[in-house]
Amino acid sequence: MYTAIFFYEKYYSIRNNNVTANYTLAELHRTARNYEKARELYRQVYKKAGKKYPMAQFYYAQMLKSTGQYDDAISEFNKFRRSMKGGKDEKDYTRIVKNEIEGCDSAKGIIMNPVNVTIESINSTVNGPHIELSPVPVNDTFFFILPAHRLPGIFHR
Repeated sequence: MYTAIFFYEKYYSIRNNNVTANYTLAELHRTARNYEKARELYRQVYKKAGKKYPMAQFYYAQMLKSTGQYDDAISEFNKFRRSMKGGKDEKDYTRIVKNEIEGCDSAKGIIMNPVNVTIESINSTVNGPHIELSPVPVNDTFFFILPAHRLPGIFHR
């Protein structure tokens, strides 16, 4: 994927008006979690060829959400939902957009009312450089996040 990004970026620097290449590059950046670059590319694709790439608007809204631009994301999600009215997948998109907007609203609420927490890395056998998941509660106020590469044998010495 990163090699593809490298080559598509080179192509983009020469021919940044190729909507198909830009959409592919946006998809690559989204997959690589480079949400800011993906956001701008999806915006360009949506503005130039929204009819050909209707999902560009949806992903643009997701990238706005992922970069903390919740009000703009809600606006774009609503525009996307309206553009899908009457389509065969309208019901599915309505449900998905509703969930995305609820996520934006939740994020805004969390920002307005932050919870005071302390995150401590215990040591490299429990907290490591890899993606971590599977919280294990110890009591009402404490839990471990276990490294994915240690599952299912959770506690290794």
